[in-house]
Amino acid sequence: MITMYPKRIEIIKKIVENIGDKEIIVCNIGIPSKELYSIKDRERNFYMLGSMGLASSIGLGLALNCRDKVIAIDGDGSILMNLGSLSTIGYMNPKNYILVIIDNSAYGSTGNQKTHTGKNADLEKIAKGCGLEAVTTYSLEEFEKEFKKAFTLARQLMFDKTKEEYIKNILMPFRGVPEKTALIQSLANEKEIYKLLKQKMAKRDFKGFFELINRYPFLANLDEYSKTIEFGEKLKETAQNALKEGNYSKVLQYIPILENFPMLVEDAKELKYEATILANFMKIIANKEYDKVYEYIQKEPFLEELDIFKEIERKWLEKIEKAEEYSARGDVKAILDSLGNYMKIKDKLQRIGELIKSAYLYQILEKLKTEVDDKTIERGFRNYIKIFGLDLEISDLITLAKKSGRNLDFSNLEEGDKINWHKKLMLTDHEQPNY
Repeated sequence: MITMYPKRIEIIKKIVENIGDKEIIVCNIGIPSKELYSIKDRERNFYMLGSMGLASSIGLGLALNCRDKVIAIDGDGSILMNLGSLSTIGYMNPKNYILVIIDNSAYGSTGNQKTHTGKNADLEKIAKGCGLEAVTTYSLEEFEKEFKKAFTLARQLMFDKTKEEYIKNILMPFRGVPEKTALIQSLANEKEIYKLLKQKMAKRDFKGFFELINRYPFLANLDEYSKTIEFGEKLKETAQNALKEGNYSKVLQYIPILENFPMLVEDAKELKYEATILANFMKIIANKEYDKVYEYIQKEPFLEELDIFKEIERKWLEKIEKAEEYSARGDVKAILDSLGNYMKIKDKLQRIGELIKSAYLYQILEKLKTEVDDKTIERGFRNYIKIFGLDLEISDLITLAKKSGRNLDFSNLEEGDKINWHKKLMLTDHEQPNY
């Protein structure tokens, strides 16, 4: 006997949803029969009309005379009119009979007058006193909670042969619910599958674990499945933290495990990609291959946010600030000594070129103020033009030199340009560029 507390129609609907085609339903007089009819009319529904209190007795009679499962839906008001039926049910004890008493403490079909179950009558104790073997009082939420508790215990004891009878007893109240019966049956018939699932979990064979889950979907109802999913989520979180801490080799160790979790495949792919990029990036920085560092930055802009790259940029800006001082006094060699490691970095060439160009122009202008011979002055001009081309700045200095009386010959000039200036700059560490 099951006594429940939600709305009656919800309970009837739940019963209908959880039976097959062979079960017989005997429904109480009045509104409950109308509700059953509205939910699902079927040939094996018996709508009891005009016999208040006899649904339990009619259900018992059917159960004693057929092999099919019989479910009688009764109310507290009706069962109080025929309490003797409970003692008969307890005495006959048919295994194919379930009596569901929906107790709302009221005569619902005649105006909701109060019944004694709201005061002094305890139907559960009466039923137990009549010898009913399985007497359970549940709300739907309690039912699910109790089933999970009983099923978990049964699963824990399933490999202990001495506990077989005990397992049958704790699962007995749930055998009348088809969706639970399927789980109970699977527990009895598929012990080897559970055993295999536990083995795969213990060995952390997650690929095999999820293959079993796909093959036997009912396994997803087990705690092992929930715990495995929880393990996967925690492992993902651990990998994400390792990535933030810069432990990229550790992240790459986690990836093969995470890839076995179907719901974490995309996360694993993203973590693997980032860890691989970051590991390679750090290796390049360690080797001081700064040209490749900036190539990586162009491909993966997120690397700009790394502290180690920000430090590289800070050092670059410090060197630029110092190089500006060298440029202001025309010391090309000092600029090259300071920024030589950046010459292979395409994005840095323009700024370096500007500083060297300014240093060259300063040198030439200073030489024009001295008594240096014209050939030396001309060589300085030619070297500049060979590197940077005949631009506006050098043209102005040529004009100034000629006005000052310098005899300069600029025939057969070899011209460079400001983009490819670095290809023309041919200096050793000990040479000054112009003179």
